[in-house]
Amino acid sequence: MDEAEAMYRKGLALNEALGRKEYMAAIYGNLGNIYRIRGDLDEAEAMYRKGLALNEALGRKEYMAAIYG
Repeated sequence: MDEAEAMYRKGLALNEALGRKEYMAAIYGNLGNIYRIRGDLDEAEAMYRKGLALNEALGRKEYMAAIYG
């Protein structure tokens, strides 16, 4: 899990630099899943909320629905 988190963090930084918010939203969701699996529910919620906010700003309701489950 640590390696996956590191890769997602690297991808997040690259996509942020490129302004690719749709990819950032997906990565936040994936990071949320990692934290949920680890049992860190507060951090998982924080990641899910960041992904939701980006998807909402982009008008991507289908992706918001996926995060809500």
